[in-house]
Amino acid sequence: MAYDRVSRVLLEEGSKIENKTTGETFHLADGKMKPLEIAARLVIEDINILLPIHKLENGKLALSNKDERIDGFHLVASATLFPAGWNLKERISWTIQELHRPVPYWDMKLGIAVLKTLKKIAFGVTPTGKPAPERQRLAVFPQADQPGKTLGDLLCVQNGDDFFPVYLRPIAVEQMIFRREKQCFLRLKSVNGILFTVRTYLSFPDETEASELEGLIRQILMLPEDHAAYKQLDIWYPCMRDYCAKLGIDCNNLRRRDQKGTVREREQKEGRSGR
Repeated sequence: MAYDRVSRVLLEEGSKIENKTTGETFHLADGKMKPLEIAARLVIEDINILLPIHKLENGKLALSNKDERIDGFHLVASATLFPAGWNLKERISWTIQELHRPVPYWDMKLGIAVLKTLKKIAFGVTPTGKPAPERQRLAVFPQADQPGKTLGDLLCVQNGDDFFPVYLRPIAVEQMIFRREKQCFLRLKSVNGILFTVRTYLSFPDETEASELEGLIRQILMLPEDHAAYKQLDIWYPCMRDYCAKLGIDCNNLRRRDQKGTVREREQKEGRSGR
């Protein structure tokens, strides 16, 4: 028997899971609920399963444990409650390339680097050959609080235009929200696939420590210009620049680049950058 703060897992006969918070009990053996739905009810993260797309050789699938036989990955299953500007019904079964097509530089730079990284995760290796069972990254999406919207509405954004609706512009700092995604990538060894989970956090500037706020803004400011525009920098930056100045944070200084370019640009050249 194993315990944690949220749920009690009964390992006796491996057939029962009880969630102490919601009072729900799941009987795994009766088949009444699919495993993905059970998992979604037990954890706060959104859950996605990516499986490899195998190349064809002479009209047949080239199934292999070698990553050169994989053309990419596609989204085959998902329990997503909090999308960040996309619609699950529309994008289920899409490839990683199709999912990220709106992202600047994807086809030219980022897509190649991400595919290499996903292959390493799927096959459980790093460039040094050491096991890599899990990887994490943090993604930031600024968005606006909106009158009449519930917390659920703000978390479930299925259209990118809804991050900053036109009727709210210009944006005031009181309307600003920083949406953060903790993204984890876990290897599914038996199928050379990836379990991709996303935990979403929302915070207002006045609820965020100055040092943390500085880090969030720096992360976006150090993106290439087109990528920063994708994060709608021109809409929210003016109010945040003025707010940060009151906290003693010089956003103009955060935007300065050294002679070798930004950290993100260097990572792109080295093939280590993500979305």
